[in-house]
Amino acid sequence: GRTNLPEMGMRLDTDNPLRGRTFNPWNKGLTPGGSSGGEAAAIATGMSPFGLGNDIGGSLRNPAYCCGIASLKSTIGRIPFVSSIDPFVDMGISGAFLTDGPMARSVKDLKAGLAVMAGRHIDDPQSVDAPLDGPIPTKPKAALVKEISNFKLPDATIKEIEKAGSILSDNGWQVEEVEAPEVERVYEIWGTVLNNGLLEVLPDEMFKPETAEYLNRFGEPFINNGINLDEALIERRRLRRLWSSFLT
Repeated sequence: GRTNLPEMGMRLDTDNPLRGRTFNPWNKGLTPGGSSGGEAAAIATGMSPFGLGNDIGGSLRNPAYCCGIASLKSTIGRIPFVSSIDPFVDMGISGAFLTDGPMARSVKDLKAGLAVMAGRHIDDPQSVDAPLDGPIPTKPKAALVKEISNFKLPDATIKEIEKAGSILSDNGWQVEEVEAPEVERVYEIWGTVLNNGLLEVLPDEMFKPETAEYLNRFGEPFINNGINLDEALIERRRLRRLWSSFLT
């Protein structure tokens, strides 16, 4: 089945001129998130046990957070990215950020769905066959991020992060409060690459005026920021190595 999403999946909310608004299943005054907000709402309400979305900047993770379900933005190559039809637009280099991923009501269901989706596909040269299971550490580790440089998290958010840390700790996890590395730089490089690919090729006519205006405003800081595409891609490789080390 198909569920609702914003135009071209380009907002963290779910509303469009064709199908209208999707409400948060728990509170109509809140957003279901986006872009996979329709799928998240369907799963949260029991309409569907499992769903599929894709993510270039939060489209799996944001609606899962908003609707209280589980999702995973998979590592590139873990799930083959293959379409049965030709894409409407070529995203260019922005496609380097895009992955498909599962959505479900629980992590257990998510793991089962990932096992079905993962693996190599002949039409995706980046896809690989790699084991999903490995040795389980006797004391698994979790990083708790409560602060982001130059950005204040709401007190309610910090409280829930601490609550999650306590639950993990009570269940045998080694929980450590850490500072995520170079978050602002990650955002700057992500936006620069995105603006040189996807945002460049999407015509305003595909969106209602408010959405087109929002996307144009979003891209403005990355147009003349002094970083060309070659520099951005080199810096992206450095940041990927940094975060790979951080998550080890």
